[in-house]
Amino acid sequence: MRIGFASYYRKHENVALAFRLADFFQREGHDISFYSPLDRLYRVSPRWDRYAVCQDKVPYEGWLKQQQLVVWTEMFDPLYISVAIRHSVRTVALGLWDSITDHFRQGYQAADHVVCPSDASLEVLRRSLGLSNARMIPWDPGLPFTRSHSSRKKTRTNVLFPLHGDQTNRVNFKTTSLITEVLRACPWVSATLLYSSNSFNARTFKEIKETRKEFPAHHRFSVQVDTRFTREDVQMQYGLHDLVIWPSEIEGVGSIGLEALSMGTPFLAYQAAPMSEFVHDGKNSVLVPCDISYTPAGVPWVSARPSQFQEVLLHLLDDRERLTYLQSQTGLGLHERRREFVSGWKEILNSV
Repeated sequence: MRIGFASYYRKHENVALAFRLADFFQREGHDISFYSPLDRLYRVSPRWDRYAVCQDKVPYEGWLKQQQLVVWTEMFDPLYISVAIRHSVRTVALGLWDSITDHFRQGYQAADHVVCPSDASLEVLRRSLGLSNARMIPWDPGLPFTRSHSSRKKTRTNVLFPLHGDQTNRVNFKTTSLITEVLRACPWVSATLLYSSNSFNARTFKEIKETRKEFPAHHRFSVQVDTRFTREDVQMQYGLHDLVIWPSEIEGVGSIGLEALSMGTPFLAYQAAPMSEFVHDGKNSVLVPCDISYTPAGVPWVSARPSQFQEVLLHLLDDRERLTYLQSQTGLGLHERRREFVSGWKEILNSV
């Protein structure tokens, strides 16, 4: 089958979602092509050259007519769906929270399948947009389930703070402030900040500069820009640390947490969907209780409690035995999740 991915991929994560599906479809024996600017693809993975790529200078309709199935992994113009319908091309759209507006209602309703990566997103899309063609297939990052942590006794704890441009500057400033507090309270901890170039404003950059000045030793605090890495490099970073600290206030897929678990690293996050759907709290990771607010469309949003999050984090960092136990349990539920991912997408393909 000829399967195409059509998006401009404004978000780093959306390209990663597309590559995960493209890799799976290719292993199933299908022909894959992308309709997207090349620079956006290459920034995520050097593997784009294993696929045919039709740059956006080529007429979309001419590319579309060559496909039997087209997949969108981010927001899309409803007009694209109507063109696909006119040429009898089957369509699949990922049901993500950032696309829950009336503008996208028509496109979602016209798609053959809307696939939501969590139960929470499925409920929101059905309620807000009145979709009858939506279903849930749990997301799987497609990584080998490995544990790269050494079993020998360690004297230092390495933690990773991943930030990306999809978060608000308010969240990112809270995170950089949290790094400073952790390094002050826990001299045995080394912290790495992994961020996107568009993550920060001037206030947050000032906070980072002050933290680097206070902790000049590279082994205490280091900064990495994720645009220098492919997606595979970023995933490897998760496996090189003992704990991923992830105080995100809204997540559509939870890919950071799933990738961290797949690489054998537990994480600390707020107790909100979709993380609460795949975390065994206190076993493979730790979730911090919080209040939940809702957007007008019904999308859950964490009402953050930074002081409580910091308190839970400091207790966890002070308990090496508990952290080691969490690392040993990161595979809980991942195999079942992968089986559901594979069977669900095979059903989609068999329906075309």
